[in-house]
Amino acid sequence: AGYAKLNWGSQIPGCLEETGILELARLYVIKKCIEKGIGKILMEKCFLFAKKRKAKLMWLDVWKKNTRAIDFYKNCGFHIKKEWVFQLGEDLQDDYIMEKIISP
Repeated sequence: AGYAKLNWGSQIPGCLEETGILELARLYVIKKCIEKGIGKILMEKCFLFAKKRKAKLMWLDVWKKNTRAIDFYKNCGFHIKKEWVFQLGEDLQDDYIMEKIISP
């Protein structure tokens, strides 16, 4: 129905290197399962993994126009840290970097 991919030690683009950083690289739910709670369950499993590994924070990047995903991430406790523009082939990608503190 869906999957999540975490990258341990992945650094937030353009930020100082820190330890205890976990990137939420992917969180997908198949279309017919959206709004059935699968995304929330996957996110809770990611947070549990992060806490067990004593991660300080989790971050992700999301396309600025993906308001559904941004709202979901905000409801999960993430906040927008900064804007990030990068080039992918011929296209400029205009994203937000979002983060959530896991443990101080």
